[in-house]
Formats: sequence, structure tokens, C-alpha cells
Amino acid sequence: MPKWATPERKRQLVRLWHRYGNRCLQGHPVCPDPSHYLHREAKTVITAELQEVPVEDKRTGLLRPGVYLELWKPKAATVHGDVELARLYDIKAEECIRQWIADDRAEAAAAWRAERERMHRGPGHIRQGRFDSIRREVFLAQQPDYYVVALGVDPLTFRPVAKVRIPSTYVYLFVDITPAVERLSRNKRRKAARYGKPLPQEIRETVETLAQKAVADWWSR
Repeated sequence: MPKWATPERKRQLVRLWHRYGNRCLQGHPVCPDPSHYLHREAKTVITAELQEVPVEDKRTGLLRPGVYLELWKPKAATVHGDVELARLYDIKAEECIRQWIADDRAEAAAAWRAERERMHRGPGHIRQGRFDSIRREVFLAQQPDYYVVALGVDPLTFRPVAKVRIPSTYVYLFVDITPAVERLSRNKRRKAARYGKPLPQEIRETVETLAQKAVADWWSR
């Protein structure tokens, strides 16, 4: 599930569904007019326009005839995107999710600022530098062989891949997981890659096996 999907927020989405349901964008509960479900998202784009300002003579204080100064001034314009079919619930839910993501981002930034201030103001000194030999061995022993960072599509071959990070290195491997996800539908593969939807247990095990083989092959080289 995405990070914003907390239990309380899920309950809010359920309450929105009970309130709006399949209503059209005009608020009608049962609407036979298909045009009431057409939604065109409007965005505000800041552009710049060139304006000519008359130049004033500093000695006389009068405007110089025929002399202008070109200035670029910002201008806000509304741009409409593509038309899509949507219900009133979809619009309300997207607004809530967008606000939740912004709140989480602001909360994480505030937590990081507070932690940084605590580190600088706290007593003592944070030890920096390399691990000693014992701590390094313990740390490396507790790390897994790899981390599956994300699932996606290779832009060159258009095949499903898994981005795998090898601990204690700067190496990322892109492992071909076509044998694991070829039994899934396109919709489920897209949800797993874009929204982080969990894969079935058997497919997860196959992905883990492919990633482990790729990491072992990399270490053998």
C-alpha cells in the first residue's frame, strides 16, 4: 500500500464513497446524461509576456517620446488538460489524497529538521569515520544479501524488471523477472510497478529466487 494509506485515511475514503458513491459531477445520484461525467482538469501555468514601459527623462522628469523599455512580466494562465470520465467520488478522493501526500511530505521535512537540530544541540559528539573491525563484522553479518527496491519496466527492452540494491555497495542490479510475472494480467503488473501493490506469494518467491541468482552471479564475478 502507498505511504499515505493509513487506516484512518482509508476510513475517510469509505465515508466519501458512502456520501458521493456513483454520483455524477453535478451531484445527481442516478444521472442518464453522459456529459455530466466528463471531467477536464484545469492547471495554472505561469508564463511571461513582454511589455513596453515608457522611459522617463531623469533631468526633466518627462517621458521620452518613442523610447520604451522592454520588461518581461509574469502572467498566470489556465490550461485545460485532456477530458476523462470521472465520478464525483473520484474527484473528491483525488483531492484528499493529494492533500495527504503534501501533509506527509511536510511532516517528514519537519521531523528531519527537528532531528538535525537535536543532533547539533545534543551533548557529546557523534563518532564519525569507519567501523572498527568487530562492529563492521557484526554489521555486515546482520545485513541481507540484497534489497528489492522497486518493480518497473526496462525502457530499452520493455520487459518487467526488479531494481535490486546490494548492501554496503553502490551497485544496483536490474533483474529480468519476466518468468515470474508473465502469468499476471497487465493490470496487476501495472499496479505492482506504479502503486506498490503486493504480488501473490508464489510470484514473490519466484522474484526473490531470480534476484538471489542475479546477486550471486554478480558476486562471483
